[in-house]
Amino acid sequence: MPTSRRNFLTTAAGIAAGGTALALAAVPASAVSVSLTDGELRQALDDLVEMDAALEALHTKHGDDADSRDDYLECQDMRDDAIATLTDVRASSTAGILAKASALQIKVLFEDYESHQQIALSLAEDLTALG
Repeated sequence: MPTSRRNFLTTAAGIAAGGTALALAAVPASAVSVSLTDGELRQALDDLVEMDAALEALHTKHGDDADSRDDYLECQDMRDDAIATLTDVRASSTAGILAKASALQIKVLFEDYESHQQIALSLAEDLTALG
C-alpha cells in the first residue's frame, strides 16, 4: 500500500518522539503527545506553504493547463490535507496557536475564504479552550 508523504512524516515524528520518550523516562506521556499535536500543526503549515509554491510554479510553467496535470492534482490534495489538519487538530500550546495564526496570514489562503474561515474558527476554539 503506498504511503503518502504526510503519513510518512507523521509516522517518522511518532517514532522520533517515542525514542525521545524512552530516552527521557521522566517526561510524562502527556507532554510527548502535546508536542506531537503541535508538531503536526507546524508540519501542516510547512506543507501548505510548500504546496502553494508548487502550485504557483506549475501555473507559471504550464499556464491554464496546469490544473489538469496529475502533479497539480497531487499538490492540491496535499494542500487540502494540510488545511484539514490546521482545521481539525486542536492546538495545545503556543506552537500550535502560532502555526494556525501564521497560516491565516498567507495571502493565497486569505483569498480562499472558506478554508480561511474554517482555520480562523478552529483557532478561536483553541484559544477559548486554552484560556
